[in-house]
Amino acid sequence: MSDFKRKIKLNSSKYSKVKNKKAFSFGRFCKKMFFLLLLFAFLGVCGWVLLFSDYTEIKEVKIVSQKIDKDELKEISDNLMVEKWFEYLPKNNFFLFPRKTFIEKVKNDFKLARNIKFENKFPDKIKIEVEERQGVIIWCSRNKCWLLDEKGEIFYLLQPGEKEGRFKKYQVVVDDSYLEIEEKQKIKSEGLIKFIKDSKNEIEKQFGLKIEREIKTPALVSREIRFKVQDEGWEIYLNLDEDFITQIALLKEVLESSINSKEREQLNYIDLRISGKAIYNSSFQQSSQVEK
Repeated sequence: MSDFKRKIKLNSSKYSKVKNKKAFSFGRFCKKMFFLLLLFAFLGVCGWVLLFSDYTEIKEVKIVSQKIDKDELKEISDNLMVEKWFEYLPKNNFFLFPRKTFIEKVKNDFKLARNIKFENKFPDKIKIEVEERQGVIIWCSRNKCWLLDEKGEIFYLLQPGEKEGRFKKYQVVVDDSYLEIEEKQKIKSEGLIKFIKDSKNEIEKQFGLKIEREIKTPALVSREIRFKVQDEGWEIYLNLDEDFITQIALLKEVLESSINSKEREQLNYIDLRISGKAIYNSSFQQSSQVEK
């Protein structure tokens, strides 16, 4: 075979291979495009079903709360669900409900809320559980009053009028030491709130006395709590480090056997801070001591 014919054959073979390769590449490209279109169509349908269809539209919001009004919490969730993300995506969707915004709103509006948990029940139900602070009292110092929870954590500075307004049912402790208080500070006194509540309830139950709302402590380090008896005006001094049941038993003994009705009318205080001893003071008799 001549060189000329061999060159023509080789060139023809190369041209055929290039042509087949181009044809093969074009076919593969068409297949890829087809599968991509199918994928996008699938994702589009899934996106529509998950974000816009009735299937994932929230049908029920169940709220669990002990102290905070459930209707008010429900109103917050309802108001959020009528809004839209970017004026387009519905917030009443199982996936798009603004959980973080709800938490921030509730904690801002309801200071008793400590923690908020979501239980998501796909595809259209949400359970919201609000954990509240327990045993809350009002702690006042330097003419400022704060909410204090059972863990001793200061968590809210009362605004003017709130002490006698929205928080009027809470017990008040006044720190006469003028202690500086800062937000989120912890009042380091283990069992303080429980001691105050339990001893106050026990005194009122046993003696039929009414303790004034405002309780005093000369200083937290003194470990001393002072109750004032409403209507009668005299005070009861208790030691936070001693068993309140034992102190109240001694108070009962003093009131029943050592103080007559005339002295009680003139009574200033009964001091139970020293273990096994009761010291009382009145205008009738300046000072007297009872030991057990």
